Amino acid sequence: MGCSSCKYLIESKKKEGKQLGCLYYCSKMKKYINGNGEECNNYYKDYSRTSFTRNEIYREGNKYSDDTTSVGSYLLLLIVLIILGLIFNVFTI
Repeated sequence: MGCSSCKYLIESKKKEGKQLGCLYYCSKMKKYINGNGEECNNYYKDYSRTSFTRNEIYREGNKYSDDTTSVGSYLLLLIVLIILGLIFNVFTI
């Protein structure tokens, strides 16, 4: 059990991630939380929510990403690190 099956999680109020997934609003904690989070002290099971909906909220929490860095930036960083690794490897021989 987790936040995805909590009564205080409001399904209609969600904040989309910049890349994937979303966060949902918790009316008890008064902030957006991850749907796959552990249950807290305010947890109260919502028996009216279907298992399909709970699983969807959980999956959206797993996929949530708010990273704005482009894939090209990561690729450029990887290339630079490989070149630096090769240079240091040559000088340490």
